[in-house]
Amino acid sequence: MAAAKRDVVRALSRCQLTGCEGGALKAGVVIDVLIGADGVVTILLVDRIGGPRGAPVPARWVDAMQAVVAAVPGVTAVRMEHRPYGSAAPSAEAYAASQRPAIDVGAARVVAVVSGKGGVGKSTVTANLALALVRLGRRVGVVDADIYGFSMPTLLGAVEPPGVTADKRWIPAQANGVGVLSMDFFAGPRGDAVIWRGPMLGKALRDFLTRPLWGELDIMLLDLPPGTGDMALDVHEMLPGCQEVVVTTPDPMAARVAIRAGKMAHRTGHTVLGVVENMAWLRCAHGSILRPFGEGGGDLVGSGLGVPVLCRVPLGGATLPGTGLFAPDSEPGRAFADLAEAVSRPVAGPVAVGLAAG
Repeated sequence: MAAAKRDVVRALSRCQLTGCEGGALKAGVVIDVLIGADGVVTILLVDRIGGPRGAPVPARWVDAMQAVVAAVPGVTAVRMEHRPYGSAAPSAEAYAASQRPAIDVGAARVVAVVSGKGGVGKSTVTANLALALVRLGRRVGVVDADIYGFSMPTLLGAVEPPGVTADKRWIPAQANGVGVLSMDFFAGPRGDAVIWRGPMLGKALRDFLTRPLWGELDIMLLDLPPGTGDMALDVHEMLPGCQEVVVTTPDPMAARVAIRAGKMAHRTGHTVLGVVENMAWLRCAHGSILRPFGEGGGDLVGSGLGVPVLCRVPLGGATLPGTGLFAPDSEPGRAFADLAEAVSRPVAGPVAVGLAAG
């Protein structure tokens, strides 16, 4: 029987490191623990203490952690893998060794909308892409996988909560022709904060994918939280055929972070369809164009990942009442129509993701 992650974490919490008060977890060097089905445990560690300019993690610390984990029942081998400070993505080998069974979503294509940082309009892109796909005649479902920052029901204009069958299956809520599930429906009338650790996030995502009666879908969209943390890793593990759209703003700093999110798809063998540059420009009342967030971010991400810029979405434009959905004849609405056409096109094979510096 393979080791349990909780047992490995407990062992690390008790592991005393020379020159450091408290257990190994308090030292802040452990990023994550990956458990393979064959009992091989991979410990992801930062490469430096306290930040990118800190001292390298002492070899004696690494040896001590490896020894205590090796003694945990069910552990057959221990791999210690250093990652650059600020990165949580494991190597392709460690990721493959830790995979759990994938989830079968039928014939639906799964497209995750991702970003490197928050505030770039990723959820707005997801909602408007969903509506634009419906206008093309596609059957679309949306999973609001941003468990902490859920917003999809509001953006789509969902009024009624999901239904529940006699055998406790969920019937996704419907809004503007889109099926949707979100933690927003389960957070209570006060909109309570969701305060969960990583394993609970994975369970919530698995429930959102397996418990609902989605029916026959052409495309399932996932609105992921920003960054390369637990939820992104869970998606890559549960949905090996998932494709991705990377959202950035024109700002070069946002673009650099977005490249890192796209590189995670490469590390786990996924396809990046392309880039959406959101908030690309603003048309003034007299017709001239302003670029309040700079320019070049979309091209920077596309070049860094070796993929096209699928559309550039401007600021402004009328929205449908009670939603964050742009009218189809608005400039943003037309940009999302172009995006839906691009996402609908069949993909012949994996899109190579480059390794340009981010």
